[in-house]
Amino acid sequence: MNNNIKDSINLIVSGDIMLGGSLSAELEKEKFSHLKNDFQDADIVFGNLEAPFSNEGQSQENKIVLSQPKEAAELIDYLGFNILSLGNNHIMDYGEKGLDETFRILNDNNIQYVGAGNDLSQARKPAEFTINGIKTVLLGYTIQSTEESNDLLYAKEKKKGLAPFDMDIIREDINQAKANGANIVIVSLHWGQEKYHYPFPEQREQAYEIIDTGADIIAGHHSHLIQGIERYKKGVIVYSLGNFIFGEFMMPNGCIQKWGDRYRLSAYINFNLAKKGVLDYDVVPLWIGKDLIPRKTEKKAHLRALKRYSARISDVNYEGKFQHIVCIEKIDIVLDKIKRKIFRHGL
Repeated sequence: MNNNIKDSINLIVSGDIMLGGSLSAELEKEKFSHLKNDFQDADIVFGNLEAPFSNEGQSQENKIVLSQPKEAAELIDYLGFNILSLGNNHIMDYGEKGLDETFRILNDNNIQYVGAGNDLSQARKPAEFTINGIKTVLLGYTIQSTEESNDLLYAKEKKKGLAPFDMDIIREDINQAKANGANIVIVSLHWGQEKYHYPFPEQREQAYEIIDTGADIIAGHHSHLIQGIERYKKGVIVYSLGNFIFGEFMMPNGCIQKWGDRYRLSAYINFNLAKKGVLDYDVVPLWIGKDLIPRKTEKKAHLRALKRYSARISDVNYEGKFQHIVCIEKIDIVLDKIKRKIFRHGL
């Protein structure tokens, strides 16, 4: 979508970014030039930064620990990202030192961030862009997930950390942004369950409440899989966009996390925004290759899958059908594991 209207802007929303692990030595810019070309006309490019730019702090124990090299920030800047959410369960894998280094590197590259800060007030602080007279505000929050072994390191009055997913806080921050003249409010949420294409029914209810409070777009992350996209009233809910660029990494048991085909379908969304809200948007399907680089896809099976995820989440009977959907997802998870084992070891 090319924006030729002076009183509107383009926003691109993408998924999870982690340029460490197997990608640490694969950061040549020319490998990603097609993405730069796709993003070059956007006014705002947003993603979820899923790991700190440091492994020098005290690493957390009893969990998957991620980091990415400092050079990754140069590639992120090259692609056109000018705003990232740090609100997730891995940005503090190397503690406050890793978080501080991430702040420094993003500031050096003129990339704004939300969702974490030196204290609770800063973690809740919005990022702001005023372009073509349109004031756009972004906020970011993280919820404790059921599969996370460690408590998340939330920010306090005098403590670094994450902005918590707290509906009272979210409502207050949206209302404050509106009172300060925001035309567009985008809320990034790190939420839900990993490995599933469908959000919990309570996520849908939370999303509706956030839109009703005044948000225009919800950008969800955490599942590592693409989920449905739903138009609710004047808002758009993106439950999860899955991985965008995400390296394979070492698990606590010493095995390498390999991304199977189940995790390779992704997307980014190109929004056209005006003072009155979301004018329209395009979903751009991506297929993540064996080299872990996303490229546009037009395969019918991929397009059908994207439509299916969105159709199911928009079903008025979604809550009643959720357990059946989860059973099918669990079968798919097992089949994906079997497929990857056969690929590695043979029959």
